[in-house]
Amino acid sequence: MNKEILKDINVLYVEDEDEVREFTSKTISSIVNQVVVAKDGKEGLEKYYENSQLNLILTDINMPRMGGLEMCNIIREKDKEIPIVITSAHSDPNFLKEAIDVKVSSYAMKPIDLYHLIDSMIKAVEPIFLRKRLEKITKNLEDKGGRSNKTN
Repeated sequence: MNKEILKDINVLYVEDEDEVREFTSKTISSIVNQVVVAKDGKEGLEKYYENSQLNLILTDINMPRMGGLEMCNIIREKDKEIPIVITSAHSDPNFLKEAIDVKVSSYAMKPIDLYHLIDSMIKAVEPIFLRKRLEKITKNLEDKGGRSNKTN
């Protein structure tokens, strides 16, 4: 799969480091439909509730006020399916275990390698893309089947 599947995706990007947030959001905004940016988990949660069209969460783990994993746990209570990509400079097993418990879709280590990050985003949203494609094919087959039955 290529990055073309990201073009209709709306991303919530949560990062507390100003330079990283600015650079990464600018870069990914060129390949996705929309990037909603937040500075920490608390603001990220507010933005999540304000934007019903989000398809992907991209978040740092360790942030002030509320961390990314805590934010994702709260979001998971409402939406069990939204893909989540975690970014972190920490390889602490406790963070990784908690990320698994939150059912993150992918993980990207800092400093962020943009190619790896984009690949992680693609892998995270691929099931959504494939499900939508299957629904479209199924609907087309049903429409064609319905029409041919009506003409017979």
